[in-house]
Amino acid sequence: MSIVLQHLRSGLYYHGPGSWMRELRGAVDFDHSQRAMDFALQTRLTGVAVVVAFIDNGVVETYTTPIESPSRMQALEAAA
Repeated sequence: MSIVLQHLRSGLYYHGPGSWMRELRGAVDFDHSQRAMDFALQTRLTGVAVVVAFIDNGVVETYTTPIESPSRMQALEAAA
């Protein structure tokens, strides 16, 4: 299992500072979804999602959760 960041529009995976690629292999594995979310928020990455990827016999299954920006989250909380 790998936990990585993916840019939602381009579909590219985060490979390191300033480096995004199409290949899941080699993407930074954050080991935990909270680490990935914290990193995205601290570095102000926008339009990204946490992807949990399971690789079984060469078949890749992914589960994607978009990350809301802090200002968007605050607006949603205020509206509730």
